[in-house]
Amino acid sequence: MRTSLSIRITRIVKRCCIAGGRYAAPTLTGAGELYDIEKTIRGAPPHLRKAARQENSKPRVEALRLWLDDNLKRLPHKSGTAEAIRYALSRWASLCRFIDDGSIEIDNNAAERAIRPIALGRKNWLFAGSEKGGERAAAILSLIETCLCRARHKQVYADRRTMPINQLFANVSSTIAAA
Repeated sequence: MRTSLSIRITRIVKRCCIAGGRYAAPTLTGAGELYDIEKTIRGAPPHLRKAARQENSKPRVEALRLWLDDNLKRLPHKSGTAEAIRYALSRWASLCRFIDDGSIEIDNNAAERAIRPIALGRKNWLFAGSEKGGERAAAILSLIETCLCRARHKQVYADRRTMPINQLFANVSSTIAAA
C-alpha cells in the first residue's frame, strides 16, 4: 500500500516554481490546506480520520485534480511542469489513497527519513574494501542505530532489558575483532 502525497506534490511544486508563480501558488495552497486538515486529526482513531478526510480533504483533492487537468491542457507537452503534472496524474490513485483509509498517513515522510542515511551512504559502502570491511560497516551501523533507538525509546528499553549495555558492547566488540 503506497501513499506519498508530499513527495509527489513537492515534485509538482518544484516544476511549477520553475515555470512561474502562477502554477506554484495554487499547488502550494492546496497541499497546505490538506496538511492543515491532517494536523487537526493527527492521533485520532482511524474511523474519525477517514470521516474528516472524506468531508474536508476529498473536495480539496478533487479541486486540485481539476486544476491539474485544466492546466495540463494549457502547457506545452514537453515542458517540465507538464511532465510533473502527468507524473502526479498517472499516480493519482496512490496520491488519494489516504482519503479512503484512516489508518494510513497522508505521506510517507517518516519512512523516507528512516532510509535516507542508507540511501546516502550506498555509494560509499561500495568502497568498504572487502567483504569483511562491509561486515564491519554493517556491525557499526547496527550499533549506531541501536543506540539511536535506545535514546528515542528510553522507557521501553528500561522496562524490557533484553540485553544489558555491557553485554551489547562485548558482543559487538568481539564481532568486530573476529572480522
